[in-house]
Amino acid sequence: MFGETYIGEVFKYEAQSGMAYFELAENLALGQTLHLKGLKNDFIQTLEEMHVAYQDVEVAYRGDWVGIKVDLELQEHDKVFIQE
Repeated sequence: MFGETYIGEVFKYEAQSGMAYFELAENLALGQTLHLKGLKNDFIQTLEEMHVAYQDVEVAYRGDWVGIKVDLELQEHDKVFIQE
């Protein structure tokens, strides 16, 4: 199994846009593989869209509040990991 690095906990999820918002515990870049895990869903996806302060970004840094586009529904407190 691949190693994983915890990068945050979902603070808010917007179903209409499919965006999940959280504070980054580690740096994050487009193209990285994410593992999103909660009570309702547990899935892996490649990060293709990310926002910081409502602006599209390719890289975000530890401490930034980000919004990421996700494939499936998430809930508050779901965990986000980077797969290595």
